[in-house]
Amino acid sequence: MNLSAPRHRRTLLLFAAGASLLAGLIVWDLTHPSADEQAEAYVKRYDKMTQEERRKMSQEQREAMRADFDKLPPATREKVTARFVRQGVEQMRKEMAKLSPDQRRAKIAAEVERMQAQFAEISDEEREKLRQRLNDPQRRTATTGMMNTVQAALTLEERELFDPMIREMLGQIESLGAAP
Repeated sequence: MNLSAPRHRRTLLLFAAGASLLAGLIVWDLTHPSADEQAEAYVKRYDKMTQEERRKMSQEQREAMRADFDKLPPATREKVTARFVRQGVEQMRKEMAKLSPDQRRAKIAAEVERMQAQFAEISDEEREKLRQRLNDPQRRTATTGMMNTVQAALTLEERELFDPMIREMLGQIESLGAAP
């Protein structure tokens, strides 16, 4: 009786299992886009929209956009958020460059008023949904990451200019009982 035959079979089986696993991983990698590719696909869908168009989206459209975003892996969500924040900062710089300092402050004051009016119109049910979303650990991490990206992208002058908007946003989050 040959004692090496079972050992040889076991080695062959282990090799076959390893090769199958490796082949499966290669196929999975080829069929599943990377975080960068997923971020790019998401951005392509929503990138062409201006900030004004995003503001005018219906609740269903916002929910669909949020659902698409929530399906992305955390690393991809971070990339998408950072990209949109950087684009928003660049767009804001272009718009603000055309205005005098007094016009800039007036534009920020008007935006704070718009934020307050929009927040006042949110139903109790929507406030609860918003509070729950904001208290979700992943969402909290994303919000913190977004705020850090904004802070890093803005100059000291820009941070001072946008301080009223940031305070308003943080105040709204706090009033919902959510941790910023």
